[in-house]
Amino acid sequence: MILAIAAAGEDANSWVQLLEKLYVLPNNDREELLAQFERILTSNSWNSEAQYSVWEMITSEASRHEKYSKSPWAMPAADVSTLQRLALKIAPIKDARRFSNLFDWSSQIPYVEDDLPTDESSLKKLQIEAIEQVLSQEKSELVSLVDNVKMPATIGILLAEIDDVPEGIIFEWLTSDSIKLKQASFGYIRSKSINKGFEWILDVLNSSELQITNRRLALMSALPFSREFWTEVDQLDSELVAAYWKEARPFSTNLDESIEAIHLLVAHDRAWQAIALLNFALHGLETDLCNEVKSVLNALINTNESIEDPSMAGYYIEEAIKYLEKFAPDDPDLASFEFTFFEFLHDHEQPLLYTKR
Repeated sequence: MILAIAAAGEDANSWVQLLEKLYVLPNNDREELLAQFERILTSNSWNSEAQYSVWEMITSEASRHEKYSKSPWAMPAADVSTLQRLALKIAPIKDARRFSNLFDWSSQIPYVEDDLPTDESSLKKLQIEAIEQVLSQEKSELVSLVDNVKMPATIGILLAEIDDVPEGIIFEWLTSDSIKLKQASFGYIRSKSINKGFEWILDVLNSSELQITNRRLALMSALPFSREFWTEVDQLDSELVAAYWKEARPFSTNLDESIEAIHLLVAHDRAWQAIALLNFALHGLETDLCNEVKSVLNALINTNESIEDPSMAGYYIEEAIKYLEKFAPDDPDLASFEFTFFEFLHDHEQPLLYTKR
C-alpha cells in the first residue's frame, strides 16, 4: 500500500484508480489510504477537470456503498462517512456537473449536512434549487449540466416551473447536435405548452428565436399529442402541420381520445404509430374496435413508413388479429390479414386461412 500511495503521488487519475479499489482493501490499508488522500486534498493543485473527476468518483462510491450497505462487499459505515466528508471538502462548487446525480434514473437524496426527508417532493425541491444555482452562473454551465445527466428531459420540465429562464437558449437547443440538449428543450416545451396552452405556442412561433425554419419544425415535434393541440395545429401553415404529424408520438394520449387519434394517424400515414396506439385502446376500451383494427391493418399494408419499433411490431399486429378472431371471426378480410402478416405472428396459433381449407 505504501508503494501504491507513493506511485500515485498527487496525480488525480492515479488517485481515482486507487480509490476505486478502496472497498476491497483490508481495514488498516483502507484507513491508511483515506488518511493519505485527505492529506493530498489539503495541498493539491488539481485543475477543475481533475478535481471534478476525483469528486465524482468518491461521491459515486460513497452513494453506492451507502445504498447497498447490507451487502457483504460494502464498506463500513465509518469509511463511507469519511468519503462523504472528503467529497464535501473537494466539491467543485462552480462546476454545474456536481448536480448530475440528482437527475439520474435512480436519483436519491444525496448526503447533506442537514437531515432531509427522502421522499420524491424533497428530491424535486433539491433539483429545482440546483437548477436555480446553475442559472445564476455562466450560461455555459447549464449546457454542461444538461449534457452530463441521464435524464435531461427532467431538467427541461423543471425549467418550465422556474421564472425568468433563458428561453432563447432553450429554443436554440431544438436544433442542437446534442441529443440531450434536444431532450431538455422538448421537456421544457411540452411542459410549458401543457400548462400555458396553445396561445403560448403561438407566441413562441412569433418570437425572434423561432424564425429559423428548422427550429420551427423541431418545435412542432415537441408538442403534446392530444386533441387540444392537434385541432389547433391544423390551423397553422401546411409545413408546420406536416412536421407535427410526422413526429407525433401517441404514447401519452388519453384513452378517451385514442379512437380519434388512431384515425388521424392513419390519415397522416403514421400506420406504425397507429398500431401502437390501437394496442393501448384494445386493452383499455370496451367499445367495438373492429373497424379501427381493419383500418390500421390496411394502412400497414399500404404504408411506405418504416417500422419504428421492430421489437414490438409483431406483438401489436398479433394482438390486433387476435381481436378480430375473437370479435369478428367471420369477417371476410380476416384470412387475408392473417396471410399478409403471417411473418409477424411468431407465436400465433394456426391461422384461420389454413383451418378453413
